[in-house]
Amino acid sequence: MSLSSILIPGLKISEENLDKDTKFHALIEHRFKSKLLSIGTKIKGGTMKTKNVNESVVQDSIGKNENQLGNEGYTEKVFSKWMFLILGSITAIFSFIAVYEIMIGWQWTEPLPLWFWPVMALFLLVITINFFRLTIKIDHEYLTVGYGVSKSKISWDKIEDCYLDETSSFWYGGWGSRLGRVDGKWRTVYNVIGGPRVVVSLKEGWIREVAFSTKNPEEVMEKIEYHSQRF
Repeated sequence: MSLSSILIPGLKISEENLDKDTKFHALIEHRFKSKLLSIGTKIKGGTMKTKNVNESVVQDSIGKNENQLGNEGYTEKVFSKWMFLILGSITAIFSFIAVYEIMIGWQWTEPLPLWFWPVMALFLLVITINFFRLTIKIDHEYLTVGYGVSKSKISWDKIEDCYLDETSSFWYGGWGSRLGRVDGKWRTVYNVIGGPRVVVSLKEGWIREVAFSTKNPEEVMEKIEYHSQRF
């Protein structure tokens, strides 16, 4: 069949009309493809822009978390109810004996000096007040941990590492403020009855480790690692 004419039922299209239609469809197709390419470029650009924004948000979030770790201090007070009850009970017994000795008089086989029982009661009261609460403080310069006047103040440049303590309290000989030797290293211990403990390794000194009880070991170790890594 010649291209001079193409028969479609009810319609005759000449070669000239066919060429025009072909060119028209080609133009439409070209514009359509160009439009799709433009849209794809915009989508790609938007995706890249979104990716950059997301990365920026993540970096900002990381920066804010680091700033929070560095700027926000940490203070924890661990109340040792069992130590308070034990020391408080002993103090109460000695106080009762002291009052009874002064007011009535105790028939001892070998009587002690009158001042002995009041002095012992006062001494035990001071011990009870000092050791009924463990304090942990973390700031920009130091890690401070201990009971009352019995405490350790460690600068961040002296700290080498920190980890969870798996040693039994019985190995330390009890609770409160202790000094023990673990794996060939002298360790100062501030512990309460029950609960996890964190060990801080020091770079130098004859006391090479400090262990202490805390209710939030993960948070405490995170802050210690952040501050110690600055040096």
